[in-house]
Amino acid sequence: MLCVLDERRLKAAGHKAPESFWAAVVPVYLWKRARLLSDKRKIYFFGWLRAFALSLGVETLGGDKAIADAACPVVTKIIKTQYSQGATCVAVTIDDKPKSDFYTGHALLDNGNELRITIQSKGDNIYVTIPNQ
Repeated sequence: MLCVLDERRLKAAGHKAPESFWAAVVPVYLWKRARLLSDKRKIYFFGWLRAFALSLGVETLGGDKAIADAACPVVTKIIKTQYSQGATCVAVTIDDKPKSDFYTGHALLDNGNELRITIQSKGDNIYVTIPNQ
């Protein structure tokens, strides 16, 4: 949408602009825009690439944080029901992600103890296992 508006503004200002259909592929539009306007640095193109790469990185990190946040209450429930202890999970740290849906990490408890845990994500469900410590 912004590419189409940009194209209209460039044409209204008397500049050459990429055709509207290139707006469907933003980086191609930005590359063509830079070439038509003789922008040798292609700052908008490279800025878009950086922002895209950053968004992928943030999504990956955000996904792991969401898994860790969802695992903490499950750890508390396991401790209370299976181990009959009153400790509560304060935070989960993910240490490794050997598969796309499988994580290893540690759960920090409010009594200062740390537990090794494994986490498996299946759709909207989170499964936590506390291996023998």
